[in-house]
Formats: sequence, structure tokens, C-alpha cells
Amino acid sequence: SRIKALKVKSRGFRNKQRFANAIYFHLGGLDLYPAGFSR
Repeated sequence: SRIKALKVKSRGFRNKQRFANAIYFHLGGLDLYPAGFSR
């Protein structure tokens, strides 16, 4: 699963909150750019 793949990459995260943020970012479809920013 995609979370398992993130778990393998997450070996360097300092704590569980950073790992949770990575899950939200990668699986939540979040955009790196702030709202109103044009590319």
C-alpha cells in the first residue's frame, strides 16, 4: 500500500507527527504552492 511505501521512506522522521504530516501531504493530494500563487 502507499502508506507502507511512506513508512519505508519515513525512517528519518523525528517523530510520529512528522510522519502523519507526510501521509497527509502525499495521500491527501495537497499542493506545495500556497493559495493564490500562480505558477
